[in-house]
Amino acid sequence: MSTPPAPSSGNEKSNDPEATVIQPHGPGLDPTLRSPAPVSKRSVVDADGDGEADLPQNRSMPHQDLARDSLLALAPREVLDNRPTPVLGGVYLTAKLGQGGMGAVYYGLHSRLSKEVAVKVLPQNLAEQDPDLMKRFFREAQIATRVDSPHIVRVYDVNRDDASGLCFTVMEYVHGLSAHGLMQPEKGKPPARVDEREALEVVLAATRGLAAAHEEGVIHRDIKPHNILIPFAKNSAKPNLAGAKLADLGLARMESSDQNLTATQSAMGTPGYLAPEQAQDAKNAGKPADVYGMGATLYALLSGQAPFTGSSAAMVLIDTIQKPHVPIRNLRPDVSEVTAELLDRCLAKNPAERYSDGAVLCEALGACRDWLGSAVRGPARPNPAPGMHAPQHASHASRQSSAARVEVSPLPSPGVAATPIPRRSAVSVPPPAP
Repeated sequence: MSTPPAPSSGNEKSNDPEATVIQPHGPGLDPTLRSPAPVSKRSVVDADGDGEADLPQNRSMPHQDLARDSLLALAPREVLDNRPTPVLGGVYLTAKLGQGGMGAVYYGLHSRLSKEVAVKVLPQNLAEQDPDLMKRFFREAQIATRVDSPHIVRVYDVNRDDASGLCFTVMEYVHGLSAHGLMQPEKGKPPARVDEREALEVVLAATRGLAAAHEEGVIHRDIKPHNILIPFAKNSAKPNLAGAKLADLGLARMESSDQNLTATQSAMGTPGYLAPEQAQDAKNAGKPADVYGMGATLYALLSGQAPFTGSSAAMVLIDTIQKPHVPIRNLRPDVSEVTAELLDRCLAKNPAERYSDGAVLCEALGACRDWLGSAVRGPARPNPAPGMHAPQHASHASRQSSAARVEVSPLPSPGVAATPIPRRSAVSVPPPAP
C-alpha cells in the first residue's frame, strides 16, 4: 500500500465533488461589518486553575491562522501559542478540516477532556434562515449518541454558543484518512483500486458500525467513501483497516419516526451511492438503502468509481433508478466471484433482494473476507456469503459438472437470517492440467 496522505477528518474540502462549499454569511451578515469577538487574555495552559496543563501535548494538526475565517468571526477568542484562537464550548479551534452543506469541521483541542476533537459548526445565517436546519443539526448529534460502537464516530457534545449564536457539535477526532483517501493516495492522480481483501476489511469494519446503528433503529442514508474514516495504527502512519469508523449521521433518521425535516420529499444523500428507492423519495430509505450504500462504497474501492457516474447529478439519479450497474468483474476481472455476487445483491434495484440490514451484511462480508484469506482454496467457487444466491452461468455450470461439486445454500426469503457457511470439504478439486 502506498504512503497515506495527510490526516483527514473524512470531510475533505478539495476531494469531495459532492460537498457544497458554503457561504457562511449572507446579505446583511457580512462579518466585516460587525465588531470582531474580543480576545481574552486568560492563559489556556492551565484553563481550570488546577496547576496542570489541560490541552493535549501531542497534536495531530499544526496551529493554523483562522483570523480570516468568516464563519468563526464572532466566536470568542483566547490566546493559545501566542495567537488569538477561536473557542467554542471549551474547545480551542486551531485548524480547518473541511466544509460541506451542513457547515464546516474544525480540528480542536478540548481543555476539559484533554484530547483532540473534531468540531462541526453550523453557519449562523443558515440557522437563522432555516430553523429546520438547526433542528436537523441537533438531531444528528442526538441520534449519534444512541449508537454505541467503536466503529461509529462518537459525539461528545452539542451546544449553542451564547456569545456568537453558533451551533456546534463536538465529535471524536479520527487521526487517519477516509476511505476516499485510501482510493486517492496522491492528490491530482486518478483513483487507485484497493486490494480486494483490504477493501473488504474496511467495509466490514464500517458495516459493524452500521449494524449497531440499525440495531438502534437508526438509518444512515449517506454512506459513501468520504464518510468512512480509517485511523492510523498506533505510533504508525499505516492505516488500521479493521478500525474503520462510520461517520456523519447528518442525514440519519429513526426508522420508527415519520418526522421529515426537509422542505421537499427530494432525494437526500450522494448521487452514485444512494439506493434507487432513495433517489425517488428520501422517505423510502430504510435499512436496505444503507446496505446499497455500503455495497456502492465497496464497489468504488475496488473499481475506483461509484456504480453510477455522469456529467450531472440528475443523470446519475436516472441511471441509478433505470439502469443495471456494470458488473465489477467487467471493470476488474481479478475480483473474486463471491465478492462480485455479494456486490450484485447489495446493488439490487429491489430492496427486498438485498441483505436485510447491517448485521446480515456483516456476516456476508466476513465470510467473503475469511474465504479470501484461507490458505487452501479449490478452483471451484464456494458460496461463502450467507444467504447468497449463486447464479449458474453456462460456462461455470459446465466446469462444475465435469470438474467439481459445490454445495450451495438456497436463497432465503428477504429478511431471513443468513444461512451457515458451506463446508469447503464439499468442494472436490480437479487435478491440474498437464
